[in-house]
Amino acid sequence: MPRDRPDRELDRRIAPLALPALGSIAAEPAYRLADTAIVGHLGRVPLAFWVPVLFTSDAAVQHAATVALAVAALTQPMAALAFVLDGLI
Repeated sequence: MPRDRPDRELDRRIAPLALPALGSIAAEPAYRLADTAIVGHLGRVPLAFWVPVLFTSDAAVQHAATVALAVAALTQPMAALAFVLDGLI
């Protein structure tokens, strides 16, 4: 018989924070997959025209994703420390 874990309340408080973070981590690879599929269907002549634009937009998305992941990685220890100091864990 499963017993009710005492930290269910903490899990419920963390879930609303974790789900958007998971979505943001999954969004960038999904964008790249869609971008690759679209570029694959363009053909040689249109692709030669769009290469500079596609390269620039892809680089911008890569930099934005890198910054977002760095911010997440830097704020995670601070949030954990705040939870510990506030006695939430």
